[in-house]
Amino acid sequence: KVQFVPKPDWSGPVKIKVVAKDDAGSIDTAEIQFNVIEINDKLTIRADKIGTISDTQMPHLPITLSDKDDESQKVECTVKVVKGSGSLQGQDGVLASSMDFSDSRKNVNAELRQVRFVPAEGGDVALQVVAKDSGGSQTETQLFFHVKAVGATRDRAKSLGPALSKREAKLKKKRQTQKKSVGWFRGLVGGESESSSSDSSSSSGGSSDSQ
Repeated sequence: KVQFVPKPDWSGPVKIKVVAKDDAGSIDTAEIQFNVIEINDKLTIRADKIGTISDTQMPHLPITLSDKDDESQKVECTVKVVKGSGSLQGQDGVLASSMDFSDSRKNVNAELRQVRFVPAEGGDVALQVVAKDSGGSQTETQLFFHVKAVGATRDRAKSLGPALSKREAKLKKKRQTQKKSVGWFRGLVGGESESSSSDSSSSSGGSSDSQ
């Protein structure tokens, strides 16, 4: 039993010549022809680890599409922020929560290397990457990392929250004390005025009686 085994990742026409000869010297030949069709190889996504970054950093995304097929094969890829606060920024500088790419695998990989993640605040981040090629192979993965709050105003405000609350409480108490003091002073001045008026009225009445 003879089998034909093509080389890995090779496709094309095959021609096999068969020659048979017996003891009497008779010879016969035959030819077998067939095609080895190309089978689309599975597309894979390589996403290297980012780990932890600060909210002042804008890392490039370590994403690469791999395939045994020729790198000129057309692929489509979508990168989307599915968790966390931040945006994707391409070579054109435009910020977006999702980006689509469609070109040869070589060109898409070149574009992916230019994409940055721009944090808005600290926290966990997850990016979803979906890719498919013209042969119908589709795959997806997620890239996880953490953003440490260092320069984000919003996070600084959160950390100062308890201190600000204490300060506001002190100011409120001070304002209430001042309000009471003003009320007491006004009451005192008002009392003296009423007393003076009463004394004046009494004096006037006394003068009339004496006349």
